[in-house]
Amino acid sequence: MGVQTILIVDDEPGNLAIMGDILANSYKLVFARNGSETLAAVVKHRPAMVLLDIGLPDIDGYALCGRSRKSTQTARFRSFSLPPTLIWRTKRQL
Repeated sequence: MGVQTILIVDDEPGNLAIMGDILANSYKLVFARNGSETLAAVVKHRPAMVLLDIGLPDIDGYALCGRSRKSTQTARFRSFSLPPTLIWRTKRQL
């Protein structure tokens, strides 16, 4: 199995940088700063995991998870609440 992709979602550049520094040596990282970027990145990159900030500027993380379950392109993800971050994992990895 190759290097897995993690999508990191946060509207604060400092938080993206910190998480990127921690995870960059072990994973391929993709970043998003809002809900619309997140949904597009999930479809394009099909990450193994999404680390999602709950307080995004255009939609909160809980609503984004709910919206993702309704889309046929993103419904394969399950969400787990881990304050202050939500983690989506693909069903096949659970």
